[in-house]
Amino acid sequence: MTRAVAAALWILAGAAVLSVALVAVRQPFGPGDYVAIWGLKARALERTGDVAAIFRVDPAGTFSHPEYPPLWPALLASFSHFFAGRYDDLVVTPLWPLLVLGAALLAARATSTPPWGRALAAAAVALLPYWKTDLGYAEGLLAVFLLAALGEVPRLSSSRLAPARLCLFLTLAAWTKQEGAVAAVVFAAALAVVGYIAWRGYLPRTRPIVPGEPITLD
Repeated sequence: MTRAVAAALWILAGAAVLSVALVAVRQPFGPGDYVAIWGLKARALERTGDVAAIFRVDPAGTFSHPEYPPLWPALLASFSHFFAGRYDDLVVTPLWPLLVLGAALLAARATSTPPWGRALAAAAVALLPYWKTDLGYAEGLLAVFLLAALGEVPRLSSSRLAPARLCLFLTLAAWTKQEGAVAAVVFAAALAVVGYIAWRGYLPRTRPIVPGEPITLD
């Protein structure tokens, strides 16, 4: 029964990703902030090849928000230049369903639950209305990095590379939008609090059990 539920939820998640892809094809990157901010920055970067152009397209900051980090425009410009040799909204549009797929899979990875729970997390993320209303906004990439960082937290005690990956994802999130920097601070504060509680001895010991070693209960 649980396998059937998990399979149904994965099908639902896949259908949600497909529906986002169809919306993206019918309505290429073009709403609000994409035209005024992210697409404008990416177009300026692709045409000049100068990162400074991202911040000079609108010196007054009325539309382009010079304070916004450059990672998302740089990704858009690089993707379009690689595949089209110029900046084209139609070329970068397929990035959106890829972000939805990545966010759904990372949500499943970050969930420490049975298979149906992971499938539910993936479906819940893929079904968010945001994916169909704010195409081309940087928050899509931000969500991917934050979910990737969240998935590393349970692995901090079991993988030597997990702390490095966590730092990498949070750094990329900070380079995507200011909220990423806030999230990095929250992650760091939460880990510091948990570390302090563990140091004070209020958390159970989690040292791996060595085969053949007698188990001593505290």
